[in-house]
Amino acid sequence: MIAKNESEDSWYMFVDNLYIRGLKGKNLNLVIIDGQRALRLCSK
Repeated sequence: MIAKNESEDSWYMFVDNLYIRGLKGKNLNLVIIDGQRALRLCSK
């Protein structure tokens, strides 16, 4: 997936795509975000 910008919608589609491909996060303990507001919003 190639995004044209770093909007909340673009990040949401990226994270959703990871989930669809099998990344469930049930053992996820840590998420590191570089301060990008849109990524922080879609990770909630």
